[in-house]
Amino acid sequence: MAHRIESSDHLMLAGQPAWHGLGTVLPERTDARTALKVAKLDWQVEVAPITATLTNGAQVDGGDNRRVVRADTGEAFAACKDGYTPIQNSEIAELAYEVSAQSERAVETAGSIRGGRRVWFLLDMGTIYAAADDKVKPYLFICAGHDLTLSLTLGSIATRVVCANTVAIAMREMNGDSVKIKHTASAAERLTRVREWLAGPTASIKAYGENAVRMAEQGVTDEQLQAYFTSVWQRANGKLTAEDIKNPKSRRSQKYQGEVAQWLANFRDDKRQTAQSTSGTVWAALNAITQYANHERTVRNEKQDATRRLDSVLFGTAGDLNRAAYDAAVALVA
Repeated sequence: MAHRIESSDHLMLAGQPAWHGLGTVLPERTDARTALKVAKLDWQVEVAPITATLTNGAQVDGGDNRRVVRADTGEAFAACKDGYTPIQNSEIAELAYEVSAQSERAVETAGSIRGGRRVWFLLDMGTIYAAADDKVKPYLFICAGHDLTLSLTLGSIATRVVCANTVAIAMREMNGDSVKIKHTASAAERLTRVREWLAGPTASIKAYGENAVRMAEQGVTDEQLQAYFTSVWQRANGKLTAEDIKNPKSRRSQKYQGEVAQWLANFRDDKRQTAQSTSGTVWAALNAITQYANHERTVRNEKQDATRRLDSVLFGTAGDLNRAAYDAAVALVA
């Protein structure tokens, strides 16, 4: 199960099991310092020199090259240069603690995947109602990659309670909706940037709530629905070319037709869109796609490792599709 949930990974969840069915469940939300221990994230990341042993037994020094190592397991995550300073899980927890202490928010989930290469804390940010029977839970998502593939990142996501679909509220760069902090930044600089940024999620959550209400109130015609699904598919996969359209049996054409057909089936299936008051709306169209992205989309080797779907939603292509669906839905009700 390389690169996903391994024996050295763990998750902490509050209240009830998540849709992926993994982790240790606590009876209620907790603070970030406790979550650090329950999620078994209280290990260190160190930078070690690189050496090699030749066939004649001689030792070769790697110069200024180093490797990022998980101290408790000895597993090497990535190569780096001398001077690189990793962000420790305890520092990420302190950032989460600072946020929750200031706003009385608490940790909903925390954990690691890929053997500790990716870690995160998820903080509750209240409740949004798209309609009286359709509520959404927004969260502040704090994550980092110890394998140098992801900076310390703070952004907003949300889960639709009626069907557990996770969607990105706003994870775009340079507009106040998310912040990325390099591992080379000092602890003081990290805290300063986080404090400066904290007004951003509040604004994003408010805008998301307003957009959700508009989406839940606006119905869609069959023509608008098809145009929306096509727009989302192209945002996520690239524009359909003249050759794609000319050859409906091509791989890309079949992928487009198959995925859009599934989205349409989700949109029309009241068992999936359980909030009856929002049936047939832009909001239902958005969630028809997130239903597919989070629960139905084929994920390679998922039977051998159920956390690959979680990985895809939080960090990969499912998350990209969710963001594309939200952005296109916002444009539809603007």
